[in-house]
Amino acid sequence: MKKRTWLLAAAAVAAVAGMLTAPARADIIILTPSFTLQQVMDMPGGLVVFDKTFSNFTYRSTSQGGALAPTAEGISVIGIKVTFSDRTEYGLVFQGSWSADGNKSADSFITFKVEANAPFLISDNTLWMVGSGRNGGMASVTELATRTNPPESDGDVLANKFVFSNDSNQHLVDHMTYPDAYKIVYVSKDIQVNGGTSQTGSAAISVVYQTFSQVPEPATMALLALGGGVILFRRRRGRRS
Repeated sequence: MKKRTWLLAAAAVAAVAGMLTAPARADIIILTPSFTLQQVMDMPGGLVVFDKTFSNFTYRSTSQGGALAPTAEGISVIGIKVTFSDRTEYGLVFQGSWSADGNKSADSFITFKVEANAPFLISDNTLWMVGSGRNGGMASVTELATRTNPPESDGDVLANKFVFSNDSNQHLVDHMTYPDAYKIVYVSKDIQVNGGTSQTGSAAISVVYQTFSQVPEPATMALLALGGGVILFRRRRGRRS
C-alpha cells in the first residue's frame, strides 16, 4: 500500500512538473512530493531540498471586493532544482490561484527561514512568477531577503526583489547576489493581484518560484585547495622520480 501511495504521488508530481514554466535557458527538476503550504507549516524540522532546510513558515492573506486568494491548504509547495545557463539553484515552487477582476484586490504574505546545511552557504537567490495583469490590472510579487527576522536595520536587508505584469510591461524574473554568503536567510514575500479601476480589468498569479544558489563554506574551500595542492605535488614528484 505504501509503495502504491508513493507511485501515485510521484505520478501527480510528474504531472505538475509538466505544467511548470521557467525562464529561458532554465531547466526544472522536481525533487520532492507535493505538499500543501499548511502541511509544510506543520512539518517538524521543515522541508529539506538538497542542502537547504525551509522552515518557520507563516501565511496570511486579505481580499477586497470578492477577489480570490488561496488558503494555506490551497497552495501546493514542491522542492525543485533549477539549472540556469550560469548556475544551479535549489528551492521551492508555490502553486495557487490568486485572481482579481476590476475594483477587486487580494494580498497574501508568506514568510519563512532557509538554512544551508554544511558544507554550503547561501550566496544569492532568484524570484519569478507566472502571472498576468490586463486592462489596468496588476499582478506582482515583492520580496525581501534579510539576515534577521524581522530585519533590525537597513544593513540586515540582503536583497529586495520585485516581479510584475501589467498591460504595458512585465518583469517576471529577478535575481540578486548577496553582499556575502550566509548560513541562514529569512524571506518575506508579498503576493498581490489588483484588477484596477476598470470593470474589465483583471489580474492573476498561478505560480511563484523561490530558488537559492549555494557556495562551499570557507573551511571547505581551504580543504579543497589543500587537497588540490597535495595532488599537484605528488604528480610533480612522480614525474621527477
